[in-house]
Amino acid sequence: MTDADLVGQIKLDRNPAAIAELYQRYFPRLFQYCLKLTAHKEDAFDIAQDVFLNAMDKIGQLRDNQFFQYWIFRSLKNECMDHLKAASCVALEDVSVVTAGMRAKDSDEVLQLQDLELHYQQLLDAATRLPGNMRDIFQMKYLESKSLKEISNSTNLTISAVKMRLARARHRLGETCQFAALYN
Repeated sequence: MTDADLVGQIKLDRNPAAIAELYQRYFPRLFQYCLKLTAHKEDAFDIAQDVFLNAMDKIGQLRDNQFFQYWIFRSLKNECMDHLKAASCVALEDVSVVTAGMRAKDSDEVLQLQDLELHYQQLLDAATRLPGNMRDIFQMKYLESKSLKEISNSTNLTISAVKMRLARARHRLGETCQFAALYN
């Protein structure tokens, strides 16, 4: 059976055999791809499993069954990027510990990480000086990894207004901090 046939069966009656077959075909590849992106086995396993289960829950939203592979890998990439973004924000304090443990042959990487840590700290300092409405939205989007819809709901602003405030915040940060260009 093709992937499209299996997806059709799952859409039709949630066929457990079709789900199991797709899992056998895709989970090892999802895991390997995620492992390349995250470099952590436990995280890669959890993310790959969550993405597969989520895909099965939302499989009715897939318009063309033959594009299942592209759809699930795009979802996996997005989840991995969200995970890495959240992990990098939380682990900022640990950058010094990581760089201290690197071998001498990695001195260029150590310098790059230290430079990144310095620029990131400058960005955070500059962000704290933004006006309150911009600062809060910037923090929700880039430090807490919230979606535009989540920010819109929690601030009672339209998504368009949230986007405008984020653009203004990035512009102000760009004037103060060269590292802010990474957020544009």
